[in-house]
Amino acid sequence: MYATAYPGQRRSGDAFLIEATAAGALVAVVDALGHGDEAADVADRALASLRQTVGQPLPDCLAACHRALCGSRGAVMTLIAVDPRASELAWMAVGNIEAAVVARGRAGANGRRSVPQRGGVVGERLPAVRESCVPLAGGDTLLVATDGLAPAFVDGADLSLPPPSLARLLHAGHARDDDDALVLVARPDHPR
Repeated sequence: MYATAYPGQRRSGDAFLIEATAAGALVAVVDALGHGDEAADVADRALASLRQTVGQPLPDCLAACHRALCGSRGAVMTLIAVDPRASELAWMAVGNIEAAVVARGRAGANGRRSVPQRGGVVGERLPAVRESCVPLAGGDTLLVATDGLAPAFVDGADLSLPPPSLARLLHAGHARDDDDALVLVARPDHPR
């Protein structure tokens, strides 16, 4: 993971969470609307809500987070439940956080599966969102980024790099200078 705050701000409204579950892990990337301390406080509130619902179905996690953020400026987010034993992940997104699973050795569009996005704001306008599942194979790479990175960041991914190095490289090459920016790179364990 690599992140930066909006220029001139100490704190970022972009945040992430990775928590172990019985099946694998809950991964969340949150982008609170705006910048600075108030946005960071909203992101912190979203992550606190998600920590309370770890292990529950993603729609329940999202609904609880929506309730926790009502009355705030709100946030957009992508939630991902990684289940290595079942060789799949489930995900859902509200807003413009890009997430993709890129198959080992196939960084182009043909080797990529992306999370379906729905417009809305968690805490304000929660759309009808359905969880979708994608297969997960050994060596697949999960890439997630807030709108502080240009959407083309996935196409430039050098999957031969270790996740921390790839996150820094993607941030350096695709981060905008007028927003908070966060990119998360992971290679979920795959037992098969």
